[in-house]
Amino acid sequence: MNRRELLTMSVFTLRCSSCGAAVEIPGRFGFKLKSSGAGRLLCQRCRQSSFLKARREQLDQAIEAEIQRMRWVPAAAVVLALTLAISLVWWHQAQQNRPQDSLPERVSSSR
Repeated sequence: MNRRELLTMSVFTLRCSSCGAAVEIPGRFGFKLKSSGAGRLLCQRCRQSSFLKARREQLDQAIEAEIQRMRWVPAAAVVLALTLAISLVWWHQAQQNRPQDSLPERVSSSR
């Protein structure tokens, strides 16, 4: 496109469906939107705020999921420590109750 064609290109002004601000759409695309009666057209500010809102909600959900996951770490550590302590006490008791291996008695001959 040369500069002259760019200057003569028509610009269509449509209203943002959210805030009512004017949205200028150049050329044939604007004509197609206007003639089709496009129901949902957003200005740049509304698109950006919508994107930021969706991104903020996505991050909030990710943070909440991370917090939920992190809550299991201390609980798992306590369970592991209790299991280890109980098994060590049980093992120690089993060692004490086991009959001691005694050395074979020397046969002493008293002649």
